[in-house]
Amino acid sequence: MKRLDLETLRAVEVVQDQGRGLLSEVKGEANISERKLRYCLNSLCEEGLINRSLTQVSLTDEGRAAVKKYRGLVPFTCSRCGKEVVVEEEKARSLLGGHCTTCGAEFVREGFHESSPGLLYPSPEGTPPTRRNLRHQVIYTFESYVDSEGRRRCGARTRKGEPCQRYAMEGSRAGRCPKHGGRAAKGAKASKTGRYSDYLGTLKDKFDQFATDPQLLNLRDEVTLLRTRIADQPDMPIRSLAYTIDTLAKTVQKIIEREEGIRHVVTIEELDLLTTSAAGLIRRTISRCPECGASLEPLLEEIAIAFKEHVKFLEAGKKENRKK
Repeated sequence: MKRLDLETLRAVEVVQDQGRGLLSEVKGEANISERKLRYCLNSLCEEGLINRSLTQVSLTDEGRAAVKKYRGLVPFTCSRCGKEVVVEEEKARSLLGGHCTTCGAEFVREGFHESSPGLLYPSPEGTPPTRRNLRHQVIYTFESYVDSEGRRRCGARTRKGEPCQRYAMEGSRAGRCPKHGGRAAKGAKASKTGRYSDYLGTLKDKFDQFATDPQLLNLRDEVTLLRTRIADQPDMPIRSLAYTIDTLAKTVQKIIEREEGIRHVVTIEELDLLTTSAAGLIRRTISRCPECGASLEPLLEEIAIAFKEHVKFLEAGKKENRKK
């Protein structure tokens, strides 16, 4: 088992034992980047070691057995032959940079962040901020901070797993350097839905609360309300028809005024398109008379013929004006 997968399983176990099992809490507990955490969660879910939903994650029986097997141990994998070496956590640092006894290749060190041995919580003033997770481990928060000289540093996670020491860009609300998103848009422009935004702020707790609501996907009340409104307004199709006819009348009036010399932007082609759209709307809205139940198809055909004759009349007048 890879070290990143084992770290993810341990984080899931601790969060699940707290009785919540939220995915957002697993992100805060695991001492790995969010991108690698998503990759590990997907691979562990395919192996059947965890059960994962949109907002929650939990260990399976196989996952708990794997965590118990590697309790207090750190696995290393050879980059060439794939040989796995399991050592105690106290001896793990001495094995970094070591070589496999089988093929002589260097051991894979992916995900093993060599944090400063004297990392303190709370962090001293002018140093990168730290925090404690549920396992009482002191880890970096990877937030922007002000150094001892009074200048703001980026603090984002680097490939070595340490905070970035570059200076933050001026005017960057996130306090990041150009390499870690200091030039990106912030606030409402930073995301479309806001679900993955880093600027959720104080709404994060409410987001997690609503995400675990068992009635979140229950639309019974909304559907009932819509049906009640439709039943309370039986004349809604008639009002839609009246609105369409009123719009057609205003369009015809604009064309008449245009023929008299008043400037309007409505063309004959637009009138023909509007007439066709109105006929389709009437057919979709009401197909029979609400009072007697007779079909409205003959009426629609008469309206369409009348409008086509009017369009032909306007086109003929337009051609005569061109000849003059």
